Amino acid sequence: MEQKRDWIEQMLRRFPMRPPPYRPPGRIALTAVGEEWTVEYETGEPERVTLVKRGDRMLHVSGDLDRPDLVRGVLERWLTIQARRHLAPWLHRTAGELGFVLKGVSVRTQRTLWGSCSRRGTISLNARLLLIPPDMVRYVFVHELAHTRHMNHSRAFWQEVAVHVPDYRDKLKKLRPLWRTLAI
Repeated sequence: MEQKRDWIEQMLRRFPMRPPPYRPPGRIALTAVGEEWTVEYETGEPERVTLVKRGDRMLHVSGDLDRPDLVRGVLERWLTIQARRHLAPWLHRTAGELGFVLKGVSVRTQRTLWGSCSRRGTISLNARLLLIPPDMVRYVFVHELAHTRHMNHSRAFWQEVAVHVPDYRDKLKKLRPLWRTLAI
């Protein structure tokens, strides 16, 4: 180890052990639906954080701003509400247009998945889909809808996806690195 000390130290500097501290956003771009929201912050009541919509596309977050877990929590809950409002109807429309049978939709803030499909045909969507471009959201929709017919990633599954998104390989390649940029 002593012989590799310089290299080890260089790698440790390059890849920090802990994530950077949470920085609440001053704006939230819901790219999928073309909305941009401004977020203002005000220190207030300890041990509590609240979010209130003010005016057109303005969010007011107040409370214990020294508690990033609480600040992030109210912003993620707001994002989930927005996602239910926008993504669920959009997915239902897409399913109908493409001839898929959709049993139900749920929305949450998953940490590792864009979406999933249960054996019953219920699709779960990640609220963070609102933060990416519409064509990428549509790809995720088609991917999950294809799982209502093929509960695997078989050749038949990818052929089904390709019918509706011919450039799905490009979309998949672009989608993977987006994950790291979508903190709220």
